[in-house]
Amino acid sequence: MCDSEWNKDGVIINCANSTATDPNSGCSGIPYKLNSVEGTFGCLWENNSISFYYWEPELDVRSDGGPLSKFPEPDDWNKSSLKNHVRFLEASTKCDIESHQEWQCENCDGKNKCDFVNLKMIFNITLCGKWAGDEFDETDNSLDNCREYILNAGKDSIHNQFIKIEYVAVKKLL
Repeated sequence: MCDSEWNKDGVIINCANSTATDPNSGCSGIPYKLNSVEGTFGCLWENNSISFYYWEPELDVRSDGGPLSKFPEPDDWNKSSLKNHVRFLEASTKCDIESHQEWQCENCDGKNKCDFVNLKMIFNITLCGKWAGDEFDETDNSLDNCREYILNAGKDSIHNQFIKIEYVAVKKLL
C-alpha cells in the first residue's frame, strides 16, 4: 500500500487502487514526447522516490558525472532531462473490499508503508496506449484503432521488427 505524488503536483494517488479518473491512473506519470526513438533513459531509485530521465542521442552522457559515466552524479544532471518524479508516501487509505481488489487486501492489510524489495528490470514494448508515449490517433477510439491496426493492416510492418539496446547498467550510488 503506497500513496504517491507525481511531479510535485499535490495530487495524492494510491497506485494500487487508481481509477480511470485519477490524473496518473496506474501511476504511469505524465506522458511526454520524444524527438527521437534513440537516446538514453535513466531511472534513479531513492528511499522514497523514483525519478525518470531521458537524454537526446546527441547529448554527452558518458562525461564525468553523466548517467553512463563511471561515477554518475544525479545532482549534476540537467533538470530538463527529468521527465517524471514520483514521491512515495505512507498510505492514508485503509484496505477495504469496496476500494481495493481482494488480492491487494491479502497482501497489504495492515500495511501503510512503501517497501520495495526484489525489484526486476522490465523493458516495456507497449504498442498502444499511454505507455507507448502517445495516442495512436486523434479519435475517441484511439486504443481500439491501434489494436485493430496491429491485428490487421499493421501486422506485416510490425513483424520482425526489433529494439536495439546498446547498453544497460545498474549502479549503486555512493
